[in-house]
Amino acid sequence: MAVTHAAILGIGGLLLAIPVVLHLLMQPRPRPLVFPALRFVEEIQRTSRRRLQLRHWVLLLLRCLVLAAVVAAFARPSTTSAAFGDWLQMGTGGLLSILCGLVFVYAVFFSRPANVPLALIVGAVLALLLAWTGVSAAAAFGKSSGHVLANRLAPIAAAVVVDSSPRMEYRHQNSTLLQRAREEGSWLIEQLPSESQVAVMQNNGQPPFFSIDVGAAQKRIKTLESSFAGVTIPETIESAVRFLRDSELQRKEIYVLSDLTRAGWTTAGNTLRQLLSGHPEISLYVIDVGVKEPTNLSLDQLELAGATVPRRGALTTTARLQAVGPGASIVARLVLEKPDPARPVLRDGKILVPEDHWVRPETVTVADNSSTLITMSLRDDFEPGVHHGWIELESSDSLDIDNRQYFTIEVAPAWRVLVVHPDNVGPGVLVDALLPIGNDGSGLYDVTVVSQEDFAEEFLEDYGAIFLLDPAPLSDAMWRILSDWVGGGGGLGIFPGQNAARGSEAEASFRSDAAASVLPGRLERVWRARRGPDGQSDLFLAPDTLTHPVLKEFRPYESLGIWQPFPIHLHWGVEKTGDATVEILARFSNGEPALLQRRLGQGQVICLTTPITEPANRRPEDPPLWNDLFNSARAEDWPAWLLVTSIARFLASGTRDRINLLAGQTAVLRNDRDTMPAEYRLFSPRDGEPIRVVASDNSVRYKFTDRPGTYRLKGQHDGPVLRGFSVNLPPGVTDLQRIDADQVANILGEDRYQLARRREELQRQQGTARLGLEFYPILALLMSLLLALELVMSNRFYRS
Repeated sequence: MAVTHAAILGIGGLLLAIPVVLHLLMQPRPRPLVFPALRFVEEIQRTSRRRLQLRHWVLLLLRCLVLAAVVAAFARPSTTSAAFGDWLQMGTGGLLSILCGLVFVYAVFFSRPANVPLALIVGAVLALLLAWTGVSAAAAFGKSSGHVLANRLAPIAAAVVVDSSPRMEYRHQNSTLLQRAREEGSWLIEQLPSESQVAVMQNNGQPPFFSIDVGAAQKRIKTLESSFAGVTIPETIESAVRFLRDSELQRKEIYVLSDLTRAGWTTAGNTLRQLLSGHPEISLYVIDVGVKEPTNLSLDQLELAGATVPRRGALTTTARLQAVGPGASIVARLVLEKPDPARPVLRDGKILVPEDHWVRPETVTVADNSSTLITMSLRDDFEPGVHHGWIELESSDSLDIDNRQYFTIEVAPAWRVLVVHPDNVGPGVLVDALLPIGNDGSGLYDVTVVSQEDFAEEFLEDYGAIFLLDPAPLSDAMWRILSDWVGGGGGLGIFPGQNAARGSEAEASFRSDAAASVLPGRLERVWRARRGPDGQSDLFLAPDTLTHPVLKEFRPYESLGIWQPFPIHLHWGVEKTGDATVEILARFSNGEPALLQRRLGQGQVICLTTPITEPANRRPEDPPLWNDLFNSARAEDWPAWLLVTSIARFLASGTRDRINLLAGQTAVLRNDRDTMPAEYRLFSPRDGEPIRVVASDNSVRYKFTDRPGTYRLKGQHDGPVLRGFSVNLPPGVTDLQRIDADQVANILGEDRYQLARRREELQRQQGTARLGLEFYPILALLMSLLLALELVMSNRFYRS
């Protein structure tokens, strides 16, 4: 409980003595008269005098209450919203208790004879009212929200959180949402009392700090720019709470200016809600600067069939076209730059880039509030080297930043792949998958096939990937050679089958410590599938998730049950391991691991626990069939072909640089000091002066990838060397779908924040938070009622 003008209460207390003193001074002094014959008259006179005295005391009480109400109203008492009801109950109970007390006194002392039944009833009611008043008083005095009330001019520790995500570039009514947020934030800072401490924050992950003064805070908020760091608003509010709680100022407020889109308000758990409930002294205001019904067409989730393209191959891209609001038919363009050795170059303060392009337009249609995939391909005789490109929408809309997705590819010689097989295993399945159009140099792979007997004579450093097809036992020395080769960046694919078995157990070579240094898990024993009523195996591949690059090609068929027609009859069981470098990519329907990955140094090992090399034409004396992946008589075996090619692409491309990144990821490009420049000039999307980047440890690193676009590297080593990479926003960052009030309340907590869309709403909520809920309207009404009652009673008493 607080009062705006506390001194008035003291003055009012003195004023209350005035009616009491006047009442006592104006009492008539009786003169003694002796009329023995008029005793009966004297008795009536005494009764009338007692009634008159009671009336005067009641009138005195009303006049005192009128003065008390006037004084309290001018003192402007207030309290927090949580305690307002308790104070109101206490006041109501106090007034009713006074009235019941007067009735009780009348029934006991002034009624002749005493009205005992009325006294008992009123006394019981009075006891209940006093108990109710006492409970309300205990709650009112004991409830504290931590707010400092009744001082408009007290300095405030304030944090102004501005949502500066790319979504805030949405243009509405000739200004962006970020511009509106800056204007509202500047106005908020102007309204703060002098000597306040102000921290202007963005959702960019940077630690908060107080500006030197209010003027510095104003300047900072007016110069805020979009941030591409993926920090959510709840995370930023949590940082603001932890920052303000250490301030020495008692009054603390957080203002959040946001468009209230769900992409910026995603959160895990209830950490923020618990933190806010633990700091009730901090007032939280959310100012909605967004658009209630946004409309937007955006490109998202760009994927390449491969970042390395053969010289006479095809570039294939896939992107998602998303419509928020009305759909449309729109032209999308696939653009690929033709390298120019003289560019990029800085000229007259402007970065000049290649002007010649390959262009492929395509008209696409998306329905209202839905999305569709855009798949575009470009085939030509590409020049070797690094090429930058993008997919873009030809027409602009209210949010331009998501109308383009960038990519970088490398046109390079085919990957050199070594396929190793024992004499009793044919390599045809894998070779046919890797060279669907023949080994004429136009494919992704340059395949060399050797028998396992000749494997030791190969120089492994010549190959980017090696595939062991149902290998026979290997020596410990060979396992160690493979371990060193994979650790240096190679990709190893292993498809164990019958040759690794001795009976139903694994051969000793596959259980040795040397083999364990390579395999994702030691082979244990052969698992046999159960047979159903029709005699067919009931076991098949059953991937849980399709997020790994090896499995992402199967996303369009996730719900189609494509693996049931390809039963598994036998597979290897592997020893469970707690090695953090091992990941189970897919399981069989019995829950056992089917596809495993192990990260080994800079390279990768992929193991499928059933082979892919069994012949279709079998003889009775042949070993039992392990699976029907490539031998199904009931369906085409395209899933197995797709799985094999995905594994090959993943392992072979592991030797290439990662040249397509998301904002915030660090770019790492390999840089052989003997064949590559020692330093580069980096031209970033910011269009400023190129940055000098020095190679170290045979690599080039650059971590300031916060802005989407093309990053170009240019160096000199026996002529110009052009390299680079592309950066895009993470998926969903520009999603303009809004969250509702219930979702905000779930994140922040019920009654823990105030939501406003206009300045008038915010000013009203600020007044309530800073001064509390005032009793002035109630006191003014009570004062009016008491004055009316006093007037009625005084006229009646004096007339009688």
